[in-house]
Amino acid sequence: MATWVVAKNGNNSNPGTESSPRLTILGALPLVHPGDTLLIRNGTYAERFDKVIPAGLSWSSPVTIASYPGETAILRPDLYFYIVNLEGEAKYIIFDRLVMDGVNVSGNCMKISRNSTTAPSAHHIRLQNCKLKNAPHVCLLIQSKCDYCEVLKCDLSNSGKTIDSDGLYSYGIYLKSSYCLVDGCNIFDNGSSGMQIFSTSQATEPSNYNVVRNSKFYANTTHSAALNRGTGVSVAGGTGNALYNVVAYNQRSGITVSYCSGTKIYHATVTDNAVYGFDLRESVYSLQVKNSISYGNGTDLFQMGSYISPTGGGNLFGVNPLFVAP
Repeated sequence: MATWVVAKNGNNSNPGTESSPRLTILGALPLVHPGDTLLIRNGTYAERFDKVIPAGLSWSSPVTIASYPGETAILRPDLYFYIVNLEGEAKYIIFDRLVMDGVNVSGNCMKISRNSTTAPSAHHIRLQNCKLKNAPHVCLLIQSKCDYCEVLKCDLSNSGKTIDSDGLYSYGIYLKSSYCLVDGCNIFDNGSSGMQIFSTSQATEPSNYNVVRNSKFYANTTHSAALNRGTGVSVAGGTGNALYNVVAYNQRSGITVSYCSGTKIYHATVTDNAVYGFDLRESVYSLQVKNSISYGNGTDLFQMGSYISPTGGGNLFGVNPLFVAP
């Protein structure tokens, strides 16, 4: 379990220690093995990482890529599709306290995927205390079968605001896998929607049993092309997905639900959205909404059909909750 260091004043012929760091992240990655940590000192690094980050063995023996304590490493590559691409055997990798700035790329800040429909998928990837921003498409794209990923205490913002034709398809997080966790995040100022859980095929590529909790979704739907469809967080597929203690405000719609079953929404606060608070659409089954508030939206509760009326209790829809400033 070694610790390696990268610094702007380093040299790739150095051993990679704190007193003699390497110059580039790519130059230091060959040193890293399961259980190791790579610390990146303050500065902006014009590097991108395409299937080159080594895998860990388990959460007790991961590979960790992090900013040096008390400093901020910014990853801002030039002229490429993404900053980080993880495929195949990538697993048990932690990204901690990093800024991923996609202002110069043409696609996503981070993509977690597989390289073919039959190849293994990346899985068990954790982002914590990171900021992902300025991606033309998606800040964080998690493709199908990349299960058990975690996004903890991260900010994901400002995606899809610079490419007119793609404003409809830009998100803070676009999630197509199962058993993932989003916890304690702020997702805001994205061109289309804050987050979408989507299943291409429930039979072969499901997006089931994901949990989103303790997170805020606000000021999304900022791209003019998305004004007729964007939302804070959308569950658009899968079984058993859950939203707990989420806040959604100041966008087109707060929470949208469609084409899914067994979705649970508990302790949500949805307010000040221009068109809908809760937007319940087609093919929704066994939806539970409990102890949630929807007030001050264009329409606080919109339902396309009575058969998708949510079960539960303790909700305030269209009733002033009498918020008090702290």
